[in-house]
Amino acid sequence: MYMVHLAINTLSQFWIHSELIGRLPFGLEYIFNSCSHHRLHHHYPGNCNYAGYLIIWDRMFGTFEAEERQSDNYGTADQMRTFNAVRMNWRGIAKMMKLRKGKYFGEDRILLTSGYMGV
Repeated sequence: MYMVHLAINTLSQFWIHSELIGRLPFGLEYIFNSCSHHRLHHHYPGNCNYAGYLIIWDRMFGTFEAEERQSDNYGTADQMRTFNAVRMNWRGIAKMMKLRKGKYFGEDRILLTSGYMGV
């Protein structure tokens, strides 16, 4: 079962990250996540279209955003300033540790929740 799930997940992730596929036919985009939706998830500053398979969750919780036109502007809400893989993966953990220690209060806390915080 693990290998079947791994194969299905890998194929779906390959499909959803394609720039060659446009919109889904027959209104399927109202239910299922598509390349068009997922591109906006990776589009800077992101913060929308979190769905894995069913986009109905984003529509229900107000995090859905439709793609007006295809753009190659990808990134994260807080831009990386390094290509070091260890530093990039450690960044999220460091943010949580600083938040837990109470470093981010007041104005810094607003910057944290808005998606900007320099680490």
